[in-house]
Amino acid sequence: MQHPTINPLGDTFGAEVVGLDLSQPIEPAVVEELNQALLDNIVLVIRDQDLTAQEFRNGMANFGEPMLQHREAFRLPECPDVSRIINREKMRPAAMWHTDHTNHERPPKATILYARKLPAEGGDTCFANMYAGLDNLSEDSRAQIEDLVTLNSMEPNNPTYSAGDRDEFAQAVRHPMRQLLGRWVAAGVPLTPDLQERLGATDETLAAWALQATRGLNAPSSHAAGRLFDAFAAAIGL
Repeated sequence: MQHPTINPLGDTFGAEVVGLDLSQPIEPAVVEELNQALLDNIVLVIRDQDLTAQEFRNGMANFGEPMLQHREAFRLPECPDVSRIINREKMRPAAMWHTDHTNHERPPKATILYARKLPAEGGDTCFANMYAGLDNLSEDSRAQIEDLVTLNSMEPNNPTYSAGDRDEFAQAVRHPMRQLLGRWVAAGVPLTPDLQERLGATDETLAAWALQATRGLNAPSSHAAGRLFDAFAAAIGL
């Protein structure tokens, strides 16, 4: 049985895991300890690994079911759950603060990186504790963002997203009620309490869907009969 050591990396967040071999089986008790350490520390650095793509995928599955990522062209053929991140082939550098895959209805709980080749200088990944960021906001700033809703979508002009990526991740009908709302908005009918009751949506959800419909954010036009049936079914409560 493996007995890794978990050491805090600082006073704010982050911890290192020493004495763990992800290529080998991990006991359930250790898996539970690692998952709790991720929750407690937000970032884990697992030292001294030498893994194949499949070993990396299987080791990371101890933290949850791996999620198939965007950019199908960068998925490894021998292990599609693992994708390459490179500075070539039109992949843009992620030189801004971001959280991965927030356009998914169920975003992943973590991003897991395994460095195989690094440049002589640079190549660092920085992390931020957003819990601490929220805790340290002024009361005025909290008041400004309290009622805001974010809309997350795939970048429309990103050359590394294929048509397959967009078909799978950008245009899927997750909520048939949105089909009804889209047609309601297109017809110029005001949003009323009766519509909200029909949709069973909260004020925040209804406002977000209405904004998506009016701005075309993750709300592509569709003339398919199936989408019309989705709207009709939502209208009559099916």
